[in-house]
Amino acid sequence: MIKPIPQELLDEVTYEDGHLYRDGKKVGTPNKESKTDKRYMVWGWRQSMYKVHRIIWLMHNLDHEKVTKTEGGYLFPAIDHKTDDTVIKDNRIENLRLASAEENMRNRGKMPYNTSGHNGVYFDKRRNCWAAGVSIGGGKRRFKYSPMKGDCSEGKQWAIEQAIALREKYHGEFACHD
Repeated sequence: MIKPIPQELLDEVTYEDGHLYRDGKKVGTPNKESKTDKRYMVWGWRQSMYKVHRIIWLMHNLDHEKVTKTEGGYLFPAIDHKTDDTVIKDNRIENLRLASAEENMRNRGKMPYNTSGHNGVYFDKRRNCWAAGVSIGGGKRRFKYSPMKGDCSEGKQWAIEQAIALREKYHGEFACHD
């Protein structure tokens, strides 16, 4: 559950080049408690933790149609990082965008169990060929299977190219190509 961000919190910080400052000092630390992604910067304020990128986006978009003011603060959907190739996520405002939960999942990097080294590419043992796959929401997936049988480099390269094409077609601006 996403916590509302209070107006009082916004009033206490300023933004400069991807960082938040309070009384001239940078705030936010890497989220070491996270089980999923330790690269998010968080800030503890009045006994609650807030993701820095969400504060930054809100500071620049208070009048956005998807921002709702509640008694506890401002609520809004997920915020996506356009690029995701750094040790600590890039929180500059130009790298942040509003996204649905589904869109936000589209540009994540390779999973730890990935064995091909490329998103959406795997060797299908049952068909004995390389394959490309992409999720498009609602549990639906699209697949393409290499016409080259066996674990060959040509079949893998074909699957890599097909995976890129599938992501471009179905994920658009949220496509992540490793």
